Amino acid sequence: MQSAGQLLQSERLKRNKSLADIASETRISSRYLDAIERDDTSQLPGDFFYKAFLRQYASTLELDRATTDRIVASAVPTEEVDPVPAFNEAYANASTGASSRWTPPTSVAIALLVMVLAGGSGLYAWWQKAQTGKEAERFSQQTAQAGGESKSQSVTKSRSSEARPAEAMPTETRPEELKPAEAPVLLQA
Repeated sequence: MQSAGQLLQSERLKRNKSLADIASETRISSRYLDAIERDDTSQLPGDFFYKAFLRQYASTLELDRATTDRIVASAVPTEEVDPVPAFNEAYANASTGASSRWTPPTSVAIALLVMVLAGGSGLYAWWQKAQTGKEAERFSQQTAQAGGESKSQSVTKSRSSEARPAEAMPTETRPEELKPAEAPVLLQA
């Protein structure tokens, strides 16, 4: 019985075609076609390509489907698939649900989360305390400046009131002279 390569070569020669003609029609390299005719599968990229090249070569020679299937079947024996997969670690992990990666226990993850939250809360409290201290310092500086200004204004007012007795001094104090806690609240409807 002829091999697949010998059968394709004899069909090619019957049709008076060269390897270059087949290579240009199939766009398969002529060295691969030569390897197919010599049944040298080591020169081919793999079994998948070997089967595909055989089918393409046979269809270019206009062989019928049954002959093509017979050539491919004789060239590459079908491998029987093992019904039971080989036992390996990945299969064992998949069947038991165990992971090959180490994952920390839930308690460690929760403890880490609590530590991060506590640290963030402490940082926020420290920041708030620093902001409150700055505001208190600014307020004391403003009240000290306002206190100095009010004394100088009262001296100036008293001198001006002595000079002009006809003018009545306002009895109300200005809102900016009041301390923030004593400032009147004006509600408008």
